[in-house]
Amino acid sequence: DKDYIYDLQKINDRIIIVNQLHNNVSLNVENLSMFFVKARSMCVLNDTLLLLGGWANNIYLARFKNNKVDTLKTIPFKMEVNKRNRVNCFLLDKVGRIWCGTDYGLLLSSQSNPDEFHRIYAPALNTQILDIIESNDGAIYIATNKGLFRYFKKTPEFIKELNNHPIEKINSLCKDLSGNIYVGTLNGLFKIKPNFSSEYFSFDDGLSSNEINKLVYNPFKNSVVIGTNMGISELNLYLKKDPEKHIPRVHFDDITSTGTIVFNNGVYELERRNVNILFSSICFSQAKSIVYKRVIDNNPPIFIENSIIELAAMNYGKHNIKIYASTDGKNWSQLLELNILIKTPFYFTTWFGLLSGTAFCFIIWLFMRFRIRKIKDSEQRKMEMEQKMIALKYEALNASINPHFIFNALNSVQHYINTNRNDEASDYLAKFGSLIRDALESASEHFIEIERAELRIRTYVELEQLRFNSGFTFTFEVAPDIDASTYKIPNMILQPLIENSIIHGFKEINYEGKLSVNINKTSTGIQIIIEDNGRGISDETVVIKGKTKSIGMKNVRERLQTIPEATFRLTSKNSPRYSTTGVRIEINLPKN
Repeated sequence: DKDYIYDLQKINDRIIIVNQLHNNVSLNVENLSMFFVKARSMCVLNDTLLLLGGWANNIYLARFKNNKVDTLKTIPFKMEVNKRNRVNCFLLDKVGRIWCGTDYGLLLSSQSNPDEFHRIYAPALNTQILDIIESNDGAIYIATNKGLFRYFKKTPEFIKELNNHPIEKINSLCKDLSGNIYVGTLNGLFKIKPNFSSEYFSFDDGLSSNEINKLVYNPFKNSVVIGTNMGISELNLYLKKDPEKHIPRVHFDDITSTGTIVFNNGVYELERRNVNILFSSICFSQAKSIVYKRVIDNNPPIFIENSIIELAAMNYGKHNIKIYASTDGKNWSQLLELNILIKTPFYFTTWFGLLSGTAFCFIIWLFMRFRIRKIKDSEQRKMEMEQKMIALKYEALNASINPHFIFNALNSVQHYINTNRNDEASDYLAKFGSLIRDALESASEHFIEIERAELRIRTYVELEQLRFNSGFTFTFEVAPDIDASTYKIPNMILQPLIENSIIHGFKEINYEGKLSVNINKTSTGIQIIIEDNGRGISDETVVIKGKTKSIGMKNVRERLQTIPEATFRLTSKNSPRYSTTGVRIEINLPKN
C-alpha cells in the first residue's frame, strides 16, 4: 500500500498490479487475488504472455505461469536520444500490431514479427506518450503531454481544442461500448463521439476536480470512473448532458470618443484613436454571473467583467470588434460585431509623405544649386583675380625686360660715339628707336604673332651685328605648317635668350659665330629651338630651376612658369656628344 502503482489489469481470476518495487509477489485481500509485477507498463497478449515496459530503452517479453513471471526475451530499442527512455503504455490493435508509447516518441511492431519495434517518424509525436486507444473506425488516439493526436492512415492529426476549450496535457484515454472516446486532461473531461461531435465536462458538471489522472470504463454500469486529484467521480452514460442552458444576448448601447464619430455604411468613422464601447446583457436567472469576452482583429480573446470596452492609442485604419456573453464561461452568446475606422491624419498619409519627400528633395536641390553657384562664383572671382595677377606679372616682366635691353643698346650707341663712328651711331639709333617704339606699343600684350616677333628679333640682331661688325650670322626659320601671321608666342620671350648668345656666347671667340631660331609644330603645340656655336657653358646640361646671374634668363623662366605645361631646357654642347661648342635652348609651348 506504499508502492507506486502504474496500472491494474485482469488475467483470468487474478488482478495484475504493475508497480515500481515489488515483483512476483502474491497477495489475497477480501477475496481478491492480486499479483505484483515490477514494470513501468504492461500489455496482455494472451493468458500467459505479457509485454512489460521498462525504464531504460527496453521491452521485456514475459510469461505468467504458476504464480510467477519469467522473462523470455529482452527487446531493446533506440530513440536517437542519449537518455533513459521509459515505456509508458501499450496498445494491441485489431490487426495484431503493438503500439508502444515512450517518453520520447511512438513505437510500432510489425505484423510479421511482433517482438521487433520501429519508430514512427513524425515531428508532432516526438514527445511524451502517456496513453493509446483505438476507435471503432481503426483510428489511433494518442494522449501526449502536448495534447491529443489522431493517427489515421499513417497521418497524425493534432486536435488543439474541443467545444472551444483548449486541450492541455492528457493523462488517460478510454472507450465505451458505443465507440465514444473519453479524454482525461488537466482541464476537464472530453467526450468524442463517432460522428466527431464532442461534449465537455468540468467541475461545474460535478467533477471533483478538472485535473484527471485516470479513466476506466465500467461496462456493467455503462459509466466512466474518473480518478482526479480530489477523489473519484463517476459519469453515468445513461444520462445525457443537458445542452440547453440559458445563454444571454449582448446588446449594443453606445460608442464614444473625444473626436467626431460618423456612422457610414455600417462603419463607425472616428477622428481620434481612443474609443469607448458600451454594451449590456440581461439574464434573470444568473444576473450576477454574466462574463464577457472581446476579440479585436482576430487577436486572442480577452475576458472582461464590465460591460464597457475602453481602447486607447489604436492603430490607424479599419478594426473589427466582436463581443460575446456567457453565464458559465463555456457556452457563449451570438456575437455582437462592430466595425470602426480610425481615420489617418493627412500628415500620416502616403500622398503627404510623398509630397513632403518631394518638397524636402526640392529644398535640398535648391540649397545645393545655390551652394554650387556660390562656389562657382567664388572660383570665377578667384580665377579672374589670378588672371589679373598674371596680367600684371606679364606687364611687370615686360617692364623688367625692356630696361635690360635698353641698357645694352645704349652701351652700343655709346661705343659708336666714343669711337667717332657718328654715321653708324645715327643708323643704329634709328633702328634702335624703331625697336623701342614696337616694344613699348606691345608692352601690355601677353602674346604677339610669330611674324611680328621675327621682325623685332631681326631688327635687334641687325643692331647687334652692327655693334659686332657682322662677327656672326643669324637665321630665323618657321615651319611651313605654322601660320606666322596668326600663331602667337609669349611677348619678349626670344630676345633675352638671343641677347645672351650674342653677348656672352660670341664673346672672345676667334671664329665666325652662328645663331639660329627654328620654330616647329609638335603634337602638343610648338617647339622653339635657339642654338649657337659660341663658348657654351661649363656644365653639360643645365635646367633652369633656381637663381641665375642672367636677368634676361631669369625673366624668361618666370614668364614660362605662368603658362601651364610650358617647358624650358638649356643644354651645353661642350660635351663628347656634340662635335662643336655652344648652347642649345629648347622651349615647348602648348597649343592654347
